[in-house]
Amino acid sequence: MVLRCVITLLFLSHVLNGPAQEIDRQALQSLLQRAEAAHSDGVVIYHKGELVGEWYFGKEPRRVDCKSVTKSITGLALGLLATQGKLDVDQKVAEFYPSWNQEVKRDITIRHLMAHTSGLLDSEFSLVENAPNAVEYALASTLTHPVGKYHVYNNKAVNLLAGIIRKAAGIPMDQLVEKELFEPLGITDTYWRKDPAGNPYCMAFLEIRPRDLAKIGQLLLQKGQWDGRQLISPAFIEEAARPAAPFLPDYGLLWELYTDKLEFVVDASQLQALEAAGVHPDFLARARQMEGRYDGYRSYYNKVREIFGKETWQAEFGRHLWPTGLHLGRKETGEQWAFAGLGYLGQHLIVWPAAELVAVRLIAQYEGYDWDTDELEDFPELVRTLVDGMGR
Repeated sequence: MVLRCVITLLFLSHVLNGPAQEIDRQALQSLLQRAEAAHSDGVVIYHKGELVGEWYFGKEPRRVDCKSVTKSITGLALGLLATQGKLDVDQKVAEFYPSWNQEVKRDITIRHLMAHTSGLLDSEFSLVENAPNAVEYALASTLTHPVGKYHVYNNKAVNLLAGIIRKAAGIPMDQLVEKELFEPLGITDTYWRKDPAGNPYCMAFLEIRPRDLAKIGQLLLQKGQWDGRQLISPAFIEEAARPAAPFLPDYGLLWELYTDKLEFVVDASQLQALEAAGVHPDFLARARQMEGRYDGYRSYYNKVREIFGKETWQAEFGRHLWPTGLHLGRKETGEQWAFAGLGYLGQHLIVWPAAELVAVRLIAQYEGYDWDTDELEDFPELVRTLVDGMGR
């Protein structure tokens, strides 16, 4: 531990007198100490197009399942095809799967799948993972709420994108990404797990090295250009990294959006709208107990679970709230400063355009994983301290 810290300090002395002089030495050291204590497998930082450093904390550099950051890479596969004129994110899924050209499913677009606003029923992760054909499993899904009205994170629905990409590209998604994205970036060591039918999963299961994931972030920082080639159009990247819907200021098209603040507000206007919509009096009475401001998702949903039941709140929302098209909590945010791919266990790919900075943290699942420390939930805040004078 001491030896690694000494080596790190010597390395920092070198890189911080190099091209990335605006990186705050003390802030970087604090980030690395926190990352090591959280059993990280790798941290990589680029600044102004230069590699600040890569740290593996005594472990061998290796591929790590980036979990739901896989969704963000899937989004880039769609970006490749959109840039090549082979699809548009506003195309209806029914154009690729005519069986959906009926009832409300005909209104679902690729954009809805990317924003998690399709209204499709999600399933437990284990059920999705063990389905014999993840694409067909998504196609067979029923709707639980109005299309385009709610953001409900959906592992099952997002897997349908692999089928759409294959139809648009004429080759499987993993082959497209390898040929059109990974090869130009010099990424050669990846593994993309597939379902029994041969579809690469979109929800998770892409294994990639930390430095290679950082290259993808650098590509986005460079607006889709790499070694003189425009792989993905700047317009697509800009659209993917901005709010996907007016009620969704913190999520783009398969990318999380980091803002100066995120609060959920339940006030008189929200409650009056629910009353006017004729929601059940029992639901409205409990909704009134929610009145107030909540700092972030965890605070808000902890209260939701307390009031509506840990195991029953989604069913209650589905029965009384979702059919109205209204929201109980209104989101209020500050200025957006970054966009990010996030994954289970604490996987991070952060792209901070104003600071010209890319930061990656990956951790492999291990026996004894501790959620309280190993998730490294404050990694974005640690990253934001790296550039002096920005984000403070």
